[in-house]
Amino acid sequence: MYKFRVSLILALLVLTAGFVVTGCGSKYAAKVNDSYITKEEHQQTFNEVIKYYETNARKLKATEQAALKQETLDRLIDEEIISQAAALKGISVPEKQVDEYINNLKQRVDDPNKFQELLKDRAYSENDWRERLKVKFLTDALSDEITKDITDPLAKKEAFDKYIADLRNKASIKIYEKF
Repeated sequence: MYKFRVSLILALLVLTAGFVVTGCGSKYAAKVNDSYITKEEHQQTFNEVIKYYETNARKLKATEQAALKQETLDRLIDEEIISQAAALKGISVPEKQVDEYINNLKQRVDDPNKFQELLKDRAYSENDWRERLKVKFLTDALSDEITKDITDPLAKKEAFDKYIADLRNKASIKIYEKF
């Protein structure tokens, strides 16, 4: 009887661990190599995009929102791939670069309330926006490194897109959220 209980407990532990690893009830939306994208990150990004559409275009239908939810997760996966590739190449974004960009924009807007309205229209806090800018600058820096020998802008874009697609194909990606 003791062996049966121990076996049952071990089986339950293995099963529970399997649920955690596969994402059942997980707080993760996806895993890219050894990094996770949380459901919270994904939802926040999705909310930002929805807010942008509602403010600048129109309210989206449920089917459009489901497709957009998948697109935002794909974008976050690509951003994680870019982040990992940049780290391997020793590329980073100095905080000073982000600070300068934000300070220049604040000076051009010339009104703290207008700056805050700009963030609000995009459903960003200043910290959220800083993170979005870091991703943009990191993407630009990696693209510049990968395409440094290419002069044609269209060819640069195509080469970088192919580079990211190749990295994505080689990456270990697990998606835990379904739409």
